Amino acid sequence: MPQKLERPLPYGSLRSDLSQERTREILRVLDRPEILDALKRNKIMSIVLERLPEKSQSAYYDFAQKSITVNTARKLGIHFGEEWRPGRTGNMSAATKDKAESTRRALLQEIAHHFENGNTEVVRLRDAAFRDPRKRPITRYAAADAGEYWAESFVAYMVDPDALATYDPVGSMMVKKVLSAARRPTP
Repeated sequence: MPQKLERPLPYGSLRSDLSQERTREILRVLDRPEILDALKRNKIMSIVLERLPEKSQSAYYDFAQKSITVNTARKLGIHFGEEWRPGRTGNMSAATKDKAESTRRALLQEIAHHFENGNTEVVRLRDAAFRDPRKRPITRYAAADAGEYWAESFVAYMVDPDALATYDPVGSMMVKKVLSAARRPTP
């Protein structure tokens, strides 16, 4: 049965097929000032944590609806369980042995895409970093395009900032600049 949390949320509605305790455990990753400040300025309309019919899909962000959906059915070897090796790991959500941590990382990934939505300064900073020849994408997925470079770097910054700063100083600096821009009101 879907659970609803009783406390007011700074990010709109929430639907979860997890217990209240597990839902809180996943959402706790958002309880950081730099994330909460940005969400106050650019609110997410809904967060959905539930089993998705497409088993291989980890999560997605709907730019038009400003909504995040995260698959709670995490499978070892598909969504998590990969060894964390900067530059070689497939993606940040897979780079953990813990199912709940994989879910939190997928949520962070989609939060990063939300920060891009409608914020031209964030997009400008993201694109400039992706064009920088000194960049070293933290995961294979980060090399796909500017949006994934930003999102994967953001997750790495949140879970292992030292690894990101050491492996990809360009990505680390981009995240710091983007977080600063995302916390400012959009014109």
